[in-house]
Amino acid sequence: MDKTRAWAAPQVERAGQVLQDSVAPKVSARLSAAARRLEPAKPRRRRWRKLVGVLMLAAAAGAVAAVVRIRRKPEVTTSAAGADADDVTPAAEMRDGQGRSSTGADADVSGRVRTS
Repeated sequence: MDKTRAWAAPQVERAGQVLQDSVAPKVSARLSAAARRLEPAKPRRRRWRKLVGVLMLAAAAGAVAAVVRIRRKPEVTTSAAGADADDVTPAAEMRDGQGRSSTGADADVSGRVRTS
């Protein structure tokens, strides 16, 4: 019996090597393919979330730009030509013969009237 065991051990060893080298890669490939088929599909990435986020950032930036533009806008003043003739009195009419204002209003060099 010892002789038989001594002869069989190397034979089994060689058979194991042959199976490992030839059959095992095939079995491994089949198992990997089966695992890929069994695995559920990965959920699709939701790109609309990213798109909505970018659009919200753009809208916020636009709102900030509009607020800044409104704050920097100079106040609109009416010119003497656009105002009624009764409302605006030329500087020459306001002064008396001695260069003083007759109504208590002073006119500057540009002809605008300041009241004191």
